[in-house]
Amino acid sequence: MLFLAVTLGYFVENIREHYVNKEIETQNIESIISALASDTVQLKNIIAANEKVILHLDSVVQLKNTDLATEENKRSFLRNSVVGFSEDWFFITNDAALQQLKSSGTLRLIRKQNIIDSIFKYESNNNMINQQHQDCYHLFKESFDDYKKAVSLFFYRDTSVMKYSLGYDNSAAVFKNVDAVTISSDKEKVNILFGDAATMAAPQEAYVYLMKDQLAYAKNLITFLKKEYHLQDE
Repeated sequence: MLFLAVTLGYFVENIREHYVNKEIETQNIESIISALASDTVQLKNIIAANEKVILHLDSVVQLKNTDLATEENKRSFLRNSVVGFSEDWFFITNDAALQQLKSSGTLRLIRKQNIIDSIFKYESNNNMINQQHQDCYHLFKESFDDYKKAVSLFFYRDTSVMKYSLGYDNSAAVFKNVDAVTISSDKEKVNILFGDAATMAAPQEAYVYLMKDQLAYAKNLITFLKKEYHLQDE
């Protein structure tokens, strides 16, 4: 009887531990799914913001052979260059759940290797996205320095000259008085800006491409994890 009681107690404890571990595993996956969902929202916004910036940069490049002394061209240059050279939108993943999973040691509770691989592929993709942003940010800083050398930027705080609205996909700079803004007569300084606009737009397109891929991957990963853990949409 003593042997039977010990054995039964052993099995009961194993069953309890298995149940607890399964609950912890499921809770961790639910946290990761929640983080992924928040990432998808952010990715959509940051993609839209960068696509908007690219359009403004391309519009700057299209003015390279025009006379910026005319009001129409000057207004177009200023309106597009303010958004193109001033906005740096970047994606920051919500990785708190994954970091907690790794630091707590509960990663070992996930028994299926394909689930672990899928989660860490998402992390690897995010590292690639971050590296691409660093490249874009380097060009952004250099270009804004060139912009300051060619254009008097006092109007950023002068609402009598410019009204600026900021948004993921609808930023706009409306100039009330373009005559108040001075653009350098040094053609070399201005031409550098056209080159800057082109060299900024290209890596930002790559940045957007990576984020679009990650957005699709995140959506698929959410579906995959929900199916694997039999989680229903609320």
